[in-house]
Amino acid sequence: MRIRGGSETFLAWSDEALPKGETVLVVESRGGRAVTVVAWPDPSLLAVEMLG
Repeated sequence: MRIRGGSETFLAWSDEALPKGETVLVVESRGGRAVTVVAWPDPSLLAVEMLG
């Protein structure tokens, strides 16, 4: 995970299977370097959808 200009390693949990390298949003800390995540769309795709 990229954090504060560097990178750190966390164990990420999700309710659905996500491909390796998927952009995610951390929604919960489970403690001990484990987090709960959800898929997060590529921001550049959102801009294209908004411009329609």
